[in-house]
Amino acid sequence: MFVAKGTPMPGGLPTPHRPTVMPAGVDRVGRYIGIIERETRLSHNQTPIVYWRPGCGFCVMLERRLTAAGIDYERRNIWEDAEAAQFVRMANNGNETVPTVVIGTDVFSNPPASLVFEKLGIEPPEGPFTRLLKR
Repeated sequence: MFVAKGTPMPGGLPTPHRPTVMPAGVDRVGRYIGIIERETRLSHNQTPIVYWRPGCGFCVMLERRLTAAGIDYERRNIWEDAEAAQFVRMANNGNETVPTVVIGTDVFSNPPASLVFEKLGIEPPEGPFTRLLKR
């Protein structure tokens, strides 16, 4: 048995004339949790996964900071990996917001590098503006 649900419009309202068919008993929240469980690592594995796309300046800035700090991370291009794109959309209310970072079971949309360092328990590396920011 299947239940038809309307697909969201840009304004967020369902359109009854274009139904999305989903198995009975499965709602958006249930599907979201399933994808999160599949895509995230166990809490003891702290290797970050960075979902990115070409041309994203925020992705470049974050990856530069992670690389400068010597942090190993996994990269997933949402334009080449359909599952990665689906995960990013589900984690960001249908938007392809990148960078999206997964650390353990936590998901962050466009996080500052300082938050990633904090979640990994790493002291941020000294940079040219570090002294100014500590004031």
